[in-house]
Parts: sequence; C-alpha cells; structure tokens
Amino acid sequence: MPTADGSFDMLDRNEGTGSRNVEEDWLDGNSSVKDNKWTTSRTTFWPDAEDGHGNKLTGDSRKRWKELRKAHDRFSSEGDNYDRKTTIRYGHIMNDVHTFCNLCELSEHHTEEVASIINNSDISSKNYGGKRYEKIILAVMSLIVDRDIDTVDNIDQRLILDEDFKQLMENAKMGTTELRKVRQMVRERVDITQA
Repeated sequence: MPTADGSFDMLDRNEGTGSRNVEEDWLDGNSSVKDNKWTTSRTTFWPDAEDGHGNKLTGDSRKRWKELRKAHDRFSSEGDNYDRKTTIRYGHIMNDVHTFCNLCELSEHHTEEVASIINNSDISSKNYGGKRYEKIILAVMSLIVDRDIDTVDNIDQRLILDEDFKQLMENAKMGTTELRKVRQMVRERVDITQA
C-alpha cells in the first residue's frame, strides 16, 4: 500500500497489498480472535467454529479436535489458569530434552525416562534454587544413565565422561561441582528409581 509520499512500505502485510498470497489474504480476512483464550492473534481453527469452507463442524469433528488438543496440550485441564506462554515454554523445554538426549545418544528408554521426569516434575527455578532448566535436564540425564550402569567394570560409561555431554555442560555454563549439587537436588525431589 503506498505511503503518503507515494512510496511502498516493504513491511506492510495488510490484506490486498500484494505482500502475501491469495490464501494468506483470505485467511486473514476470514479469521477472528473471538473465543480464543490462548492468544490474541488471529487463528483459523477453533473446535466450536466452522471449517475453512464456512461449514459448521459436526459433533464428531468437534469431539475429535478437542480430544486431539487435549492430548497435545499438557495444560488444557487447567481451565482459566491456562496460559499459552507456559505451553510454549514447556514445548521448548521438551524439545531441549530430546535434543540433549539425542546429542548424547541416549537409548530410547533412557530418553523416555528423562522426558517423563521433566514432564511430571516442578522444574521451575524457584523449586531448584534459581537453577536454569537446562542444568536440571543434564542432571536428570546423568542420574538416569548412571543408575543403569550394572557393574564396576562399566563405570567408564558414566555420562559425565561423554564428550557431547561435557559440551552441553559447557554450553549451560555448568561445572562438575554444580552438576553434583543439582543431581542431589533432583534426588531430593524425584524418585529416580521409579522413573
């Protein structure tokens, strides 16, 4: 859309400016923010609304979409306390769990255990004396791997000796002394043997 001096604003993303394709213009013009408790941005989907063609969703469709949202949304049961920012943060944390475990080549079983502990625990910094969640993930990973070392002969399989784990610790600005302290904090808050 031309500005007052006749030039075009390269950042103007309004409908009809040519900055977007036809589908994006249609979505923007036919989306609304009403009834969306998760965000104030426009959305094209809400389980109680219409589909992309203006047809009302059937009862079965609404039910399936609500179940899908609930299955993928850890905080959906919190009702009015739900906060999209919290869900996004949780998603970042779980992505980091899987990334860290993959970098260190943890088994699928160990990765699932670490993810379960992080998912079901209060890893907030207030619960861990101001420690960042990355440090808690690393402590949980090392505890889970070390727990399953079956003999003294395999002691060199400890995760702390893995070069990729050392690099993650360095990136998180975490030394071995701090790792020991955070591991102890995790032990006090989580039953690692039941993971």
